[in-house]
Amino acid sequence: MLSLLCVCFPLRAQQASVDRKALSLDSVERDRGMELVRTGDYKGAIEAFRLAVKQNAADANAWFNLGFVLAHENKLSDGTKAFRTVLKLRKDFGSAHSWLAYCLVLSGKTTEGFRETDAALALNVNDKQAYFVRALAYLYDGKVKAAIKEADVVLGLDPAFADAYLVKSRALVRDYGQSLSNPDTAKVETKESRDLRFVQQNERLAQAAECLEKYVSLKPKSLEFGKIREQLDALRYYLREIREESADKTMFVAKDVAVKAVIKSKPEPETGILNKSLHETVVLKAVLSSDGTVKYILLVVTRPNGLTEAAIEAARKIKFVPAQNNGKPVSTAIQIEYHF
Repeated sequence: MLSLLCVCFPLRAQQASVDRKALSLDSVERDRGMELVRTGDYKGAIEAFRLAVKQNAADANAWFNLGFVLAHENKLSDGTKAFRTVLKLRKDFGSAHSWLAYCLVLSGKTTEGFRETDAALALNVNDKQAYFVRALAYLYDGKVKAAIKEADVVLGLDPAFADAYLVKSRALVRDYGQSLSNPDTAKVETKESRDLRFVQQNERLAQAAECLEKYVSLKPKSLEFGKIREQLDALRYYLREIREESADKTMFVAKDVAVKAVIKSKPEPETGILNKSLHETVVLKAVLSSDGTVKYILLVVTRPNGLTEAAIEAARKIKFVPAQNNGKPVSTAIQIEYHF
């Protein structure tokens, strides 16, 4: 549910994440909700858990389970309210702090999210979900190295925590993007330093691809599988092009072509949000292919709430005349930014 690639990233919606104490309590509706979660019917589970908390408003476990399924369905505002209710009933409910943090971070409230992860970790220093949310928050704040560090903490606690690999991959790609657009201009770059920067960029992409491969192996039935596979294919393509000798390259940068690509139209993303400035930016890397189509869209900076998906769809609709070398069309890589 971390919407595409969340990164907009899929929710860690495993059965173990739902408070097991709820199973031992006598509530028909809550038990029905638990069964619906097991079968993947989250909308039905929301109904059942709403009835459960209506029957017993003091049932912290039912409120927690309600918040969990609401978060899974991207109903972040309602999920936030449910988890806050849990914590009014039980301040020591560590998982509620972690999941409240998750809802807050995906709502763009990273400062509040960090505060809740601190509370969760004060109760349980090994709370994997809390570290995961911290990694996500750092990624949204653009602090990619901190995001990678927190994701590594999660994986040290649980090497099978699939979504941590997804966040780490996103952070590595973003770090790669930052190294391309923000080189250290304060230093005079020598051939050796350029070569070193090139190697480091290559390593970031390679590590990002490895993380996505691990994610796919752990969650082969993910609802986001097709989109994740597209990202993996894009990473592999850029890695291959980086490593190819000049004579074998099929993609060029603008400075290496005789005639640059000419963009004829660049449609704006369709978000369904009217007259509202979100102050968000999605950054993509893509190939303006020699056949006139946009290919290998790589997510460099992602944002939640459908903005990343909207940017991808807009990028696919770009109309252009391909670059040329020796009178023949060739493919070129570009970076695209969409501001919301």
